[in-house]
Amino acid sequence: MKKIVQIILVPVILVLGYLIYQIPAKEMEFKEKAKIRIDRNIQKLEDIKQAQIHFKQKYNRYAENADILLNFLLNESIIITKTVGEIPDSLMSEYGFAKADSIAEIRKYISRIPDTISANLVVFDSAYLSERNNLYPLDIANLFQIPETKKQYNIATDELAPYGGQIVQVLEVSSNYKTILKGLDYKNYPHLYPPDDLLKIGSLTEVSLNGNWKIE
Repeated sequence: MKKIVQIILVPVILVLGYLIYQIPAKEMEFKEKAKIRIDRNIQKLEDIKQAQIHFKQKYNRYAENADILLNFLLNESIIITKTVGEIPDSLMSEYGFAKADSIAEIRKYISRIPDTISANLVVFDSAYLSERNNLYPLDIANLFQIPETKKQYNIATDELAPYGGQIVQVLEVSSNYKTILKGLDYKNYPHLYPPDDLLKIGSLTEVSLNGNWKIE
């Protein structure tokens, strides 16, 4: 009888041991895949934020939907001012930059020349591109498409009056985790990424364009 019990217990122990190993291994695999997916979405949200900042500088409001912002990026221009010439070191030493700049322009050491440049080249200039995560190439035409899905990020705009009645524009761009993690086994790990929680930039209740993700 004892031998029979032992024979039965051996495969049970082996199966339990396998399951105990597999459960954390599967969670680790999910975490790795989810992080890549989320990092990709974070970069797209940062790109959208960059575009919205420049749109607001031109129109004094945020773009209410993807079509408006994409038209701005692909078909519109921004006027920038180029400075030609140099401020003499002697003026910099004597007056400091701000005052030396004005004096240099008056004395014609430098001149300001307006130039019209495609909006997307101004928005995504070399300084911005050098700082972004280039594991995820910039794709302006599909800027609002959530990776691995056919859906787009939600855009919401509103106005707040938090500073003594002064009207302030606010923006929120978001998607929930069940959309972002589509195709992954997110339903088994709601403690990691609650499916209905949002990954977003901005807020409709406070003046902020910050993202709500944790920096790891």
